[in-house]
Amino acid sequence: KKHKAVTTMRQLAPPIFVLYLLATSPILMIGNYAMLFGSFPLTVYLLMNVLFSVRFADRSKDIVQLMFVYPIMHVSYGLGYWKGIFDFMIQNKKPSETQKRLSR
Repeated sequence: KKHKAVTTMRQLAPPIFVLYLLATSPILMIGNYAMLFGSFPLTVYLLMNVLFSVRFADRSKDIVQLMFVYPIMHVSYGLGYWKGIFDFMIQNKKPSETQKRLSR
């Protein structure tokens, strides 16, 4: 709505990830089968987190830092996206002129 452009699939991944985390948290407490099925995407995410942290780190201590940075970045992006949906779609707020400028 802000930029009058279509959202790409890449931009939808973090908000879907946040929705997944919120939706599966209670399910993971139900039982073993639910936990096994519900935790599969999270397991894949954590393995990819380790893989990319090792791949892009310069030093061994950077690996641990990157393993924290990626989830923080993805969850923050996802929460910000949901806040934007709430602000602009539900509350019908209008973006300021500063917000309308592209950040690219």
